[in-house]
Amino acid sequence: LLAAGQVLDNQSGSGSDATVAMGMERTIEVNKNLPGGAKVMVVNMSLGANINNADHSLAKLVEKMEAEGILVVMAAGNSGPGVGSIGVPASSRAGIASTALGKSDRVASFSSRGPARDGQGKIIKKAIVAQYGEGVVVDGRSINGTSFSSPHVAGLVADVLEAAIAAF
Repeated sequence: LLAAGQVLDNQSGSGSDATVAMGMERTIEVNKNLPGGAKVMVVNMSLGANINNADHSLAKLVEKMEAEGILVVMAAGNSGPGVGSIGVPASSRAGIASTALGKSDRVASFSSRGPARDGQGKIIKKAIVAQYGEGVVVDGRSINGTSFSSPHVAGLVADVLEAAIAAF
């Protein structure tokens, strides 16, 4: 089962915490009511805000999604290269944050990085992976962003989960 949901504006790509939260809550609700025992297993979120806070409401919703059996892969953000520049919701205690690799197979300079922190500034453990996100050609122009790396990570995770389920 592959599904798509949109929470950001078509033209500007901007949105609010409220519209993102509504989309996350809707995913949880839809997941509970899919026919035939089907379940949403992986969600990609190619979005974020420059707030490193695992206690933020969107980060907490990622935890809620994981508790419902949904693994969330999120773009880490494009506010690098500083340490701790990871944004919300990727700074959640749950899910996987995706940074962007550059052409040199190193984390791209623009890519946000961990560590993630809680509301009091304490470092938390966080799964962070990297995938290519620099020099992606869209409509004939080269653009960069962790929003290009996270769907690849989400697809890989979905493939691995599918193979694991098929093996049992």
